[in-house]
Amino acid sequence: MLPQKQLMQRILTGEILLISEIRENENKKLQQELVKNLCHFVKNPTNSEFRLKLQDILEKLSVSQGFLKERRDAIKKIVKKVFLEKNKKDIMRGINSILKEILGKNLISNGEVIEYVRDLEKNKKLDFPIFIDDYAYDCFKGANYDLRLGENVFVTTEKTPRKLTYLGLNGTLSIEPGEFGILMTHEYVFVPPDLIGFISIRLTFKQKGLVNISGFHVDPGFYGRLMFAVFNAGPNDVVLRYKEPVFMIMFDRLEEEPPVVKESKWHDMTDIPVETIFGLRGTSISVRNLDERVKRLEMVFPVIVTGIASVVVGIIVWLFTKAWSG
Repeated sequence: MLPQKQLMQRILTGEILLISEIRENENKKLQQELVKNLCHFVKNPTNSEFRLKLQDILEKLSVSQGFLKERRDAIKKIVKKVFLEKNKKDIMRGINSILKEILGKNLISNGEVIEYVRDLEKNKKLDFPIFIDDYAYDCFKGANYDLRLGENVFVTTEKTPRKLTYLGLNGTLSIEPGEFGILMTHEYVFVPPDLIGFISIRLTFKQKGLVNISGFHVDPGFYGRLMFAVFNAGPNDVVLRYKEPVFMIMFDRLEEEPPVVKESKWHDMTDIPVETIFGLRGTSISVRNLDERVKRLEMVFPVIVTGIASVVVGIIVWLFTKAWSG
C-alpha cells in the first residue's frame, strides 16, 4: 500500500499542477499558501508547527465554497488534458509541460516549492498526482485516507435522492435495519493510472451492521465523487452525519504499465444518478419489519377469532331456536 508520505507527496504534486488552472484572485493566494505549507509538511512531517499551519489552511479552504468548485473544475480540466487517452510517456510530457509553464511564468513565489519542483524534474522523481478537491488533515491515516459523507444520499423508503445540506451542516441520515442506501463521498478524487484504490466502510460503522454491497476498488484513472451502495444488516438504525468520516480509501501501485485512461459515464460524478435508484425504491423486507408485522397479527388475530366465534355461536343459537320453534 502507498504509505502516508508518498500519498502526501503525490497530493503536493497535484496541488502544484492546480496552480496553473486557478484564476488570479484571492483563491490563487489561498492555493499558493496551501502548496507552501504542504511542501513544508512533506519535507518535515514530524514538525508540529507545519502540521498546525497545514490544518489551518485546510480549514480556510473548506469554508471557501467558490474555491472548491474552482478546484474541482481545475482537476477535471487537467485530467482531460493530460491523462485521457494518453500513454505514460505522453502523460509525463504533459505534466512536465505544466510544471515548466508554472516556473516560466513565475506562478510560484515560494523558493522552497520552486526548489522542490526543480528537484522532481532534475532527478526524475516525478510521480503521477493524486487530486482531492477538499481534504482534511485529520483524515490522513498511516496507510489510508478517511473519506467523509457527502451531501447527496438516498434510502429505499424515499422516492428520490436528497441533500443533507438542506438540513444545515449538521444534517443527518438514518438507515433502518434491512434498508438499502446510496451514499456519495464529500471528496471529489482522481486516482492516477498507475494506482488502484481500495475502498471500504470504517470499522465504527461496520460494527453497527452497515455493509458495503457495491464495488470494493476504484479503477485507475477514475475522477469524481465515489458512490457507495450500502445495506443495514444490524438490529438498530445507523445514523450518519454530513462530513462524518464514514469510508476509507487506500492506494496501491500497479506492477504493469499503467492502462490508458478512457472516458466513462461514471467519471465526474457529483450527484447520485437517478437511474441507479429505480430498482431500490420501496419498503425493504427486514427482520424488524417482519417482527412488526407478526406483532400486529398477534394483536389482531384474537379479535378476529373472537368475532368469528361470536358469529358462529349466533348462527348455532339461531338454528336451534328455529328448530325448537318449528
